[in-house]
Amino acid sequence: MPPSPLATIALRLALVASAPVHEGPAWPHFAHPNWSPRGDLIAIDCGPGGELDLCLFHVESGRVERLPATADMQEAVPVFSADGRKISFSRERAGAWYLAVLDLDSREVTELAELDMPYASSSSWDPAGDRLAFDALNGDGDHDIFTVRPDGSDRRLLIGGPGSQRFATYSPDGRRLAFTRIVDNAGDIMVAASDGSGARAVTTDDADEGVPIWSPDGSRLSFYRNLDGNLE
Repeated sequence: MPPSPLATIALRLALVASAPVHEGPAWPHFAHPNWSPRGDLIAIDCGPGGELDLCLFHVESGRVERLPATADMQEAVPVFSADGRKISFSRERAGAWYLAVLDLDSREVTELAELDMPYASSSSWDPAGDRLAFDALNGDGDHDIFTVRPDGSDRRLLIGGPGSQRFATYSPDGRRLAFTRIVDNAGDIMVAASDGSGARAVTTDDADEGVPIWSPDGSRLSFYRNLDGNLE
């Protein structure tokens, strides 16, 4: 099992501080760590200055490996598939951002869908590895949640308004999706079936909440909460 979230935070702080926990270039940017299912690798976006590339942090050796298959463009927000053989991420090309997948065996990259927005977006693999959920801009300037197959086929609108739908994440059993619904600049945590039906709010207070993360058994959600400027 991957180490605890606290261990992830500690490692990220060590990387950002350029502590001697890794071997490799002293790049100032390390962000968006994502553990592999076996816990032996951490995918991160990294790079010197304003550059963003995908890197793998090898937990045993402390080595940081820059992935050459993605080194010619801006890349960010990597996420391992459930089998650990692929990584989804956002890629910027010619001013546009795309959802893409890197095959770690072949090191080939497949662009799946244009995100229609000028910044990176998160993605989530279903446990079977058959589909990815992601958010992208619609024609009204809000975000909707879509799914697509790992080869880029069968893109579907899954969850739309009101407001923006962001940060979708599959439950460990693949039967549900948690996401953030943002209306009037305030977010609530929502849960829906994996087909997008039956969306319901699990937070309804006056706080701004977002970025849900499932517990390993799927019984709980963690998320950030901002009430009157106090971030929890």
